[in-house]
Amino acid sequence: MKAIATLTLLALVAGCLLALLQLFTADRVEQNQRISEEQVLAGLVESTDPEFLREQGIDLVTKEIRGYGGTMKIVVAFHAEEILGVRVLSHGETPGFSDVLDPTGWIGQFAQQSVHEVDAVSGATITTNAVIRAVKDSLREREDREP
Repeated sequence: MKAIATLTLLALVAGCLLALLQLFTADRVEQNQRISEEQVLAGLVESTDPEFLREQGIDLVTKEIRGYGGTMKIVVAFHAEEILGVRVLSHGETPGFSDVLDPTGWIGQFAQQSVHEVDAVSGATITTNAVIRAVKDSLREREDREP
């Protein structure tokens, strides 16, 4: 009985310590995530400030979509009806297959040609099809929002 009480107390103390740690680090984690996302978008837009983007006529549409390795968070940047580019903010794709998500790789095609002309990559079909779907969903979402 004493062992159960000791184990229960230990679990309670550990749970409280984890909760406190999460409470004290939540702001820092959120700040680091924002900085990381700004770094990914740095080559795409000059600033992520909403007012600056509005003045420039740039619209950032964020989509979460399931890829091969889990959920991917994708941002599509629009200027009027033109796609400025696509960036992946986070993903769990297999190293090697995720090379297509590098802005200088396959994903860079969205800035140069129509989404309907971009083909999936053999060997990374699930990942690239997910990105294509996210871009098409972003286009549809923008069309639905316009008056």
